Amino acid sequence: MVKRYGEPMQHYVVVLPVKPLSVGEGFPVDQWPLHVTLVPNFHTRSTSAEIEKTIEVARPLGLCVRVGAEEMFGGSGSIPANIVLDESGTLTRLHNRLLTTLEERCGLTLDNPQYFRAGYRPHITVTRAEHAEPGALIYLNQLALVDMQPRGTAGNPTVVSTMNIDLTSS
Repeated sequence: MVKRYGEPMQHYVVVLPVKPLSVGEGFPVDQWPLHVTLVPNFHTRSTSAEIEKTIEVARPLGLCVRVGAEEMFGGSGSIPANIVLDESGTLTRLHNRLLTTLEERCGLTLDNPQYFRAGYRPHITVTRAEHAEPGALIYLNQLALVDMQPRGTAGNPTVVSTMNIDLTSS
């Protein structure tokens, strides 16, 4: 585990975008591109480069998922999202493997622990501009690390690294 006392905590999220993202790309919090969150919001003193190396150690593989029905998410149940059907459990296993690796190597602080491991429910949040079509198959073959507080301020999340991942047969 990385222990760095005195350095500021960085705020990140790891996502599988529906359409590829580019490093440096930013967007308002309420206008995220469609994505499946793989590791929800966390804080760490590790750098984005250290997190990227850690993700590579976990050897994530891309996968094909089916979009499910729309449900309401969030603490107050006011955020529309499409469930991502994970019948094979591949997405959940990837979430757990990546989370464990990041915890061991980067010392995470989880913002909302109830949304991790047994509480992890893969979904694609509906935005004002677009939504995922129920029943559609989506190939998730890029992983993106997003800084939720670029330059130390909340506002426009910014993609700090991306990793293309090969599709698996599972």
